[in-house]
Amino acid sequence: MIKKTHSDFIDDDFDLDDKDADLSLGSLILYSSPRDIFSHRIRLISSIKKLEITIQDIDLSNPDVRSSYMTLHEVEALPLISDHNFRIYGDRVLAEYLDERFPHPNLMPIEASKRAIIRLFCSAIEDSWYHSAVVLEHDIIPNKNRIGGKKPTAAEKNRIRKELIEEIKIFFHSFKAENYGKFLMNDELNLVDCSILPILWRLGACGIELPDNASWANTIRRYMKHHFEQEYFLNSLSRYERDLPQLEADKEIIEEEEAPKKRKKATKKTAEKDS
Repeated sequence: MIKKTHSDFIDDDFDLDDKDADLSLGSLILYSSPRDIFSHRIRLISSIKKLEITIQDIDLSNPDVRSSYMTLHEVEALPLISDHNFRIYGDRVLAEYLDERFPHPNLMPIEASKRAIIRLFCSAIEDSWYHSAVVLEHDIIPNKNRIGGKKPTAAEKNRIRKELIEEIKIFFHSFKAENYGKFLMNDELNLVDCSILPILWRLGACGIELPDNASWANTIRRYMKHHFEQEYFLNSLSRYERDLPQLEADKEIIEEEEAPKKRKKATKKTAEKDS
């Protein structure tokens, strides 16, 4: 069970200057930013696995908080997990650490070749898509440590927006819906899903709209609708993320797309009853 002890930025009852504070909160603690897509992915993995974890929201843009946090952990990085006072950071490392440490449900396949493919996709998504999402969502080109940066020009944002939606289009177009159904790369949730879903949740905040009459866009809509309604995804959201603008029109398009199928089923049942 995920235990959230955060306020908007950082729990007032938590003393970052106390190096033994971890022990008072429990054995597994996730230090997370409520506005950070990298942290969202780790929260999503934790939620899928139903971990007994305490989430401590941290605002590293606050100089006082950042100083206390670095004194405690000796790194300037989020997300970070303290597991029985063993600290590990780096969202890519954390994702696989949690999957190996808590293997049920398993988010990586057994076969080495499939694991390698998933790692390749996750790496590409993190290196390219996540950077683009941060620029568009927060209107900043982040520094290497993802704390601070410079403001992008309108032209830069337009270019990044077009590149991101094109990359998403190519990715989903390369898969046929009948081959993967509600999941990517496998017939069950995996780390690729956990990497892509935080991006798709932020499409509205990034100023990205999906075209009305494109099969790849409708595939994304069905995929989003399925996962965004699940308890594991809803529980992964911070207060900030719950308030992000969503593509409301997409839900209507999905309903319109499914309406003929429902009418066809209803007609078939009526015909069977009359016969």
